[in-house]
Amino acid sequence: MLRVRDARELDRPLRWRRRLPFVALLPLAALLQGIASKAPEIVESVYSRSVYPAIARSMALLTGWLPFSVAELLAVSLVAWIAWSVARAARHLVQGRRSVRNVLLHGGVGVLAVVGCLYGLGIFLWALNHQRLPLAVSAGLDVSPGSAEELRSLTRQLVAQANTLREQVEEDRDGVMLLAHGRADALRRARLGFDRIGREYAFLNGRHVGRPKGVLLSWVMSWIGPSGIYSPYTGEPNVNMHLPQSEFPSTVCHEMAHQLGLAREDEANFVGYLAARAHPDVDFQYAGTLEALSYSLRALAGIDRDSYRAALDSCSAGVKRDWAAERAHAQRHRTQWTKVSRRINDAYLKSQGTTDGVRSYGRMVDLLIGEQRGII
Repeated sequence: MLRVRDARELDRPLRWRRRLPFVALLPLAALLQGIASKAPEIVESVYSRSVYPAIARSMALLTGWLPFSVAELLAVSLVAWIAWSVARAARHLVQGRRSVRNVLLHGGVGVLAVVGCLYGLGIFLWALNHQRLPLAVSAGLDVSPGSAEELRSLTRQLVAQANTLREQVEEDRDGVMLLAHGRADALRRARLGFDRIGREYAFLNGRHVGRPKGVLLSWVMSWIGPSGIYSPYTGEPNVNMHLPQSEFPSTVCHEMAHQLGLAREDEANFVGYLAARAHPDVDFQYAGTLEALSYSLRALAGIDRDSYRAALDSCSAGVKRDWAAERAHAQRHRTQWTKVSRRINDAYLKSQGTTDGVRSYGRMVDLLIGEQRGII
């Protein structure tokens, strides 16, 4: 006669059906994204400027006051749960409590249910911002195709600004840029730049909430690839605390721009640059300018190699040392996992309607030229 527990185990094949409603969230969320992509004006006015700010403020009340990343804790818990589930399924197979078919069916539906929940929740909590109006429309920027001369002019300006700001920052014994009081203090100071651009750009005013968090397992991020991750589930910008200090402020500002509802990568880069440039402290100003200059130089290299070499040669020795330190850090941590992480990010961006995937980061130059046109 079967024990009660054994009877439950034999009844497992029927229990996977309970998870089907969660699996259904996958196509439903994808359908919602598709519908939203056809009505960016409605997404902008209803979701991005009304619903999402309320969500962001609620998240800040729940997680913003904590000194650690709740998203990191949840990620570690999820990995531990997956490992426990796999071990438990393997034990049941060895003990003959379940068939291979049952384990695969139960586990497969379970994975789809988890993915459905995460994807559907992520769409509602933040990712619908991918379908909002372009930032250029909201900010009134002309981002029509720029000329080679506009790009050369932008690059020259950024080189001059970076060289001037570089003279004012601190250095370590190797002549590489140092943050005024370290990375943890930079996290605390980051919001000052956002407070200022909120007064300049009305569509950002009053939208900044919460605070960025340093990741305790930053060594994992270094080996996997991402320098920062915004968690829509907890409303936290998460940053790799092992990044070179010349790269750190711009990464923090980029992830905080995501927190404002700027989901597209090029737009988060641009708003992050604006916040860093408006920051009262020179280390943020320099880091933001250095990041913008990197994008401008890469764009220039693609159309005018001679002008690119001339602009690069005109960069100060300090700027070049900082870039060398950033390249050395990236080279030390380049692994197969880095490539996998890039492909996953590329696939995610394309799933959200960014057809050029990770290459969309480069479209920040269009926004920089658009702002330059407005100033001139």
